[in-house]
Amino acid sequence: MTGSSVMDRGSARLSQPVAPVGMPRPIHLCKPATRHLPGGAATFWRAGSFPGVPRFYFDVLDGDQVLPDLEGIDFADLDTAVAEAVQGARDLVASGIGQNEDVSGQSFLIRDGHGETVATVPFRETLPGRLRG
Repeated sequence: MTGSSVMDRGSARLSQPVAPVGMPRPIHLCKPATRHLPGGAATFWRAGSFPGVPRFYFDVLDGDQVLPDLEGIDFADLDTAVAEAVQGARDLVASGIGQNEDVSGQSFLIRDGHGETVATVPFRETLPGRLRG
């Protein structure tokens, strides 16, 4: 083996530069209750939800049984919550079809932050045309 080496064979040379591989930073699960920015520009604190943004709960009505949503989701308004419920219902029906289950008879009962039902989204009504029947 005069003048050759293992590096000369195969694909030891790269045709494009390679970005350095970085190590991910650790995720700290316990954040301090307050954190001051340099210069005192602002202070952040933990909050359960965004102030002034309504929280909606998507309970599932299955026959006469209600499966409550205990966490809820913040949405800008009721129209946005209903649009998300419609898309979620379509996704659940499609997933049910893939698992040979019919969930089209279920509904979302949308509650506001006061516990009042403000909208109902029947899964069957979110389906296109002939699939509703």
